[in-house]
Amino acid sequence: MTVYEELKGKVNSLEEVRILLTAIINSTQDAISVVDENGLGILINPAYTRLTGLTAEDVIGKPPTVDIAEGESMHVQVLRTLH
Repeated sequence: MTVYEELKGKVNSLEEVRILLTAIINSTQDAISVVDENGLGILINPAYTRLTGLTAEDVIGKPPTVDIAEGESMHVQVLRTLH
């Protein structure tokens, strides 16, 4: 097996995992929001939008301020522990 074939196989496997994870995230009834290491939104699912009313346009690329529950964003609390 050539290096190219090996890499192509790995890329295909990763793409299959990405498709599966996307389907799971988008079909769950639990709200999911994800931020990057800088605290900027990188992903939300439809349940998050249903629960909060916030769309991807409202969240992606922006810092979190307040989560669904009252008080400080859980994302902000986690990021503080990393720095």
